[in-house]
Amino acid sequence: MVHRRTCQFYTTRSPFYIESGYSCSEATVGYAIGLLPNHHVLNLSHDYLEFLPIAPKDRDHGVVLACELQVGREYEPILTTARTCLMRYRLGDVVRMMGWYNNLPVVQLVRRRLDTMLIRGASLYEESIVKALDATNLKRAHFCCFESESRLGFYIELEASQYITTESGRHQANLSQEALDAAVASAHRMLESTSTVYQNALGSADPSASIFFRLVAPGTFWQLIQAKPDPRVSSPTPYHIKLPLAIYDPGQLQILEKAASEIDCSQG
Repeated sequence: MVHRRTCQFYTTRSPFYIESGYSCSEATVGYAIGLLPNHHVLNLSHDYLEFLPIAPKDRDHGVVLACELQVGREYEPILTTARTCLMRYRLGDVVRMMGWYNNLPVVQLVRRRLDTMLIRGASLYEESIVKALDATNLKRAHFCCFESESRLGFYIELEASQYITTESGRHQANLSQEALDAAVASAHRMLESTSTVYQNALGSADPSASIFFRLVAPGTFWQLIQAKPDPRVSSPTPYHIKLPLAIYDPGQLQILEKAASEIDCSQG
């Protein structure tokens, strides 16, 4: 559910299928175990797996092997393919070690490493942010985060039906400034009640001191994808990439800021 809107965007709302195993384009990393949701037994028989600890205090020790995984700790898998060619790369996932099954590690897929927003040195995860945005009832299509003056900022593109074009040619959102401020307050309350990271880094009685929203024109996120194409030579299309949760690239931020300046809120 966290990634439903993203999947619909990148598949242009066509049907798509999700398999219960844990795979990447070059290998099957793990197999689903029984009826436990999102639990995967690692496949150690065909390819070689190493793991980079996520916690900074553990990362100093370098990568660890599968037999050295500790229950409850989070890691990023590093895969070396053996069946086609020796290619070693980081998968970009974060997995949590859950235990053992017949001497094989069982992991839970937690998130993508890019789906993290660093604010004042603390990590806010996409799951918490999506829950906060869902609490606002905004009819959004896409969003991304950024940091501005020690506040958590959001660029939000609403669904296409939420925009009208004025006589001057500008886009106007079917949303008043008062409604947008109320949405900010709702997201702030949800983050404060569900995320200790947010409380410690940005908690404040005044929502506007911690968080703010900026609406952007329709089609902005498609422009972002075109501005940062997929660098892989073998990619079937240069534009089908998932944008990270947090935007730091100056060029992309410039596109977002320009798109935000082209939006007017309704007066109602």
